[in-house]
Amino acid sequence: MAIGNEAIWTKVLMEEIASHKAGKGPKLGPTGMDLVRLGLERGKTAREALNAIGRVVEEHGQFGSASPTRGVGGAYHNSFIIADPKEAWVLETAGSHWVAKRLRNGSTSISNGVSLGTDFELTSAHVIQHAVTRGWWPENKIKEFHFQHAYSKGTSKDKPIVTRVHPRAMCSRRLLQEKLGQIDPRWMMHIARSPSINMNATASSCVAVLPEGEGKLPVYWWCAAVPSYSCYVPFFVHGSRLPKIVSTAGTYGSRIERPSKVARDEFSQQSYWWLFRNLSDQVAADRKQRYPVVREAFDALEKEFEAGISDVVNSATRLRKDGRTEQAADILDAYTAECLSKVLLKVNELRTGFASRVGLREDQVLGRVARLHRSMSLLTRPSTRSSTPPRNGPCQPK
Repeated sequence: MAIGNEAIWTKVLMEEIASHKAGKGPKLGPTGMDLVRLGLERGKTAREALNAIGRVVEEHGQFGSASPTRGVGGAYHNSFIIADPKEAWVLETAGSHWVAKRLRNGSTSISNGVSLGTDFELTSAHVIQHAVTRGWWPENKIKEFHFQHAYSKGTSKDKPIVTRVHPRAMCSRRLLQEKLGQIDPRWMMHIARSPSINMNATASSCVAVLPEGEGKLPVYWWCAAVPSYSCYVPFFVHGSRLPKIVSTAGTYGSRIERPSKVARDEFSQQSYWWLFRNLSDQVAADRKQRYPVVREAFDALEKEFEAGISDVVNSATRLRKDGRTEQAADILDAYTAECLSKVLLKVNELRTGFASRVGLREDQVLGRVARLHRSMSLLTRPSTRSSTPPRNGPCQPK
């Protein structure tokens, strides 16, 4: 089962922010990331996860910033896609209220806007009555209740968001329809890199492959930082550990603190994510020249990794059927580590090459290469554990 969420802005949220600034509450509650984790923890199926998230939202609401260094100005409500191999649900929320739509076949996509209208199947207890009470929906049209029209933020400040959101959502849906019945990880990565969808401000991206059939293993493809400038690597929930470099943040470290009090994180050579954030900045500085170089290097690695997945998963599956789960986890962990090793070599080679073209001294370049070899040793240490249309037309990935 997999869950993805998008930030959305609703009339309820605007009221909550204004009330909080006036010192009248609401109390801080779960954020979107908290709700994703709770759904994954408490649900074995998409429907169970939906029920879990719905219960938490109805009882505790959702309020607080998920953006470091920001206060409640970084708050948002959430739209979710929740999927298992048999079905998927779109769940959209507004404070403690929600509606959900079941998808039995086909494809869909969500973006940073409320998308469900009248086509929902499940709701929280008072979602319609609350809209009527607040004057957001006429009482004499309850049978035609439209969640998006009632709860969307709908102010003049929302227009730039809507202008970007709608083209992104329509583009991703068209690209999904283009390969309906034949969608594979490569096509999902292709979509994530579409300039029309414009994920160049995202922190990371993933493609979750949920296999049908008892005993088959899911594969979680993840890339750090911007998909267009990064490389997807396979991870496995049936593995036993993550390489340390993947679990390492920047200079701030792993501390729990209120978002408003968190200091901005900084680059660290020991952080896989920061290496790609740094590379992304370098590519963006001269995209015309550097983007083709990066894509040629990482596309080749992704194809290599995908070609090896089948044998690795089949071997691990056989071992698990024989009750040898630890040996199966070792095989999966080893393949992830092998893929990461190749990506780390390439990302640092690219970073060093781009840096040398802007006049870094030779000793600085060599120092970075030396630090690369030290970071590679981290792979063996166990850890405790997803715009404006382009000029060449909409939905045309470059």
